[in-house]
Amino acid sequence: MLIKLRNKFLFLMFGLTSTALITAFLAVYAISYFKTASEINDKLNFHEELEVMAAGSVALGSEKTDAVIINRIFPDRGIYFNLLTNEEGKVLVIDSALKLPLEDYELAARRAWKEHKNKTVKISGRLWQYKITPASALLILDNESVSNGETYQIRFVDVTEAKKSLIILRNTLLLMGSVLLAAFYIMSVYFSNRAIKPMKETWENQQRFIADASHELKTPLSIISANLDVLYANKDETIASQLKWIDYASKGVKRMSGLVQSMLALSKAETENTLLNKSAVNIGNILNNTVSLFQITADDKNITIERHIPAEVTAFTYPALIEQCIHILIDNAVRYTPRNGTINILLDKTKSIVLLKIENSGRGISEYDLPKIFDRFFRSDTSRTDGGHGLGLSIAKTGIEKLGGSIEVISIENKKTIFTVKIPV
Repeated sequence: MLIKLRNKFLFLMFGLTSTALITAFLAVYAISYFKTASEINDKLNFHEELEVMAAGSVALGSEKTDAVIINRIFPDRGIYFNLLTNEEGKVLVIDSALKLPLEDYELAARRAWKEHKNKTVKISGRLWQYKITPASALLILDNESVSNGETYQIRFVDVTEAKKSLIILRNTLLLMGSVLLAAFYIMSVYFSNRAIKPMKETWENQQRFIADASHELKTPLSIISANLDVLYANKDETIASQLKWIDYASKGVKRMSGLVQSMLALSKAETENTLLNKSAVNIGNILNNTVSLFQITADDKNITIERHIPAEVTAFTYPALIEQCIHILIDNAVRYTPRNGTINILLDKTKSIVLLKIENSGRGISEYDLPKIFDRFFRSDTSRTDGGHGLGLSIAKTGIEKLGGSIEVISIENKKTIFTVKIPV
């Protein structure tokens, strides 16, 4: 499911970026192409009139010459030449400033007349685009103008550099487009993987939570089922004689109930909508009240609790959530402090944060287990005999982070463990 979602996201990102890129490049090339084509067409459509004299000379306005090959090229029209032909395509006049052999002009005329379309021909190693139009030409006899049949003008414009420029532009755009598309694809893969990473982690955590919860629930259910089977087997016995099995079943029910409550608390801690309005909270009072709840348990184990709690340490936060987190941390400290051990509680406040340190003596946490201590259902091998469900610290961490704070743990094996909590004021 996540792979399909990633592929859809990848396709969407890469599709949009590649479409935008290709559209932009096509637009650049199209603009350049049509601009070049327009300039060439302007040169091809430039109109000139010729007057051809009877002896084969040409009259240009009042100026006359006997030369068949004339130079009447306009510099601002680029490199070009004109051919005046009859209706059979025979060259009558060559209007050119180029030093080309006569055979090249005749070859150009034959190729153009054969195709009779606005195409390009290659003459003397260069590309020429041509256009055939009816020509305005007059034959001069004794200073009188008479028609000399149909004549046609074939204009040849040098488009070699223009074509090269378009080819270079095309190749450049193709190269840049390929590189950018490859880069966009890599970026799309990166960002699509990054986008689904939180969903992937959530999905994996959910699956792991379900598996762990199922495993944890299986143990008390098995205990209850086994003890009920014993009671059914001894149904003729008195209740008093079966109290041991009833007690075991009751403990299983209590453990399962506690586990369910812890799971609900974790789910509640992870749901943002469960938070109520913030208010000014006296964290010192909450800490003292919570310690008092565990004082009897601590006295039973002969644990010394040293408090360094100022009278007025307040923060603008969520009262129920901070109280739940403190309760979990104090319960954890009392639970894992051995007999005759000590617990040190330090509360302090700066301009920006409230600092809470809870240090307890004991066997500590191994380096291997330390990174996992806030994971759901995690319990080290040495703590499995102390009860609990492995959810408390996970709930506390989730709640503290929800308050905008942080929690850290430092442990020295066989000596002490210190939990440090920082909460914004």
